[in-house]
Amino acid sequence: MLRTSTRLPAAATASGFPSRSLRRSCVRGQAALLSLVVLAVLVALGWWLVSTRAAREKEAKTFVRDVARQLAVDLDRKVLDVRLGREAQVRYPPSFRDRLIEKLRAFGHPAEEIEVKGDVAFTSYFFQPSGLLRAVLAYPQTHVYLDMTISHPQMWWQIDSIMAIWEPVGGERQQQAVPDTPP
Repeated sequence: MLRTSTRLPAAATASGFPSRSLRRSCVRGQAALLSLVVLAVLVALGWWLVSTRAAREKEAKTFVRDVARQLAVDLDRKVLDVRLGREAQVRYPPSFRDRLIEKLRAFGHPAEEIEVKGDVAFTSYFFQPSGLLRAVLAYPQTHVYLDMTISHPQMWWQIDSIMAIWEPVGGERQQQAVPDTPP
């Protein structure tokens, strides 16, 4: 059996215990490592928050574009039945939804490209996104603007308000909306 000698570092005392300076350097090294780990976690958390915010902004514009396409191209009223928030379902009864679809049907078929304008706002810079976005529908004789106020209260996007605005050729600006207070 081979005997290996255990040599104590030069900083060790005669009693066999490491000196106070060696213990301090170990503690400093552990503190530095812990600081680096905490910093890495904070950087990762910040990156995740910023990327989630950017993804939510993109999702909001995609949501408005999809709703506008389903309303104007597919003439699908079900999207309003499913995506309107609770208060908006009361504010916009089925008769309003039918009138909106009939008005869009009367304009004909819009151009394929639907432009979405507007900004998304966040509570505390990252949470509870909401926004006022405008979908621009290009018809042969006019442009129709679908203004939607949207929010993301739970796991899905919902429409809080919707209004259609159009300018017929050679005419006055028309607006299809329901008053803020029900009769």
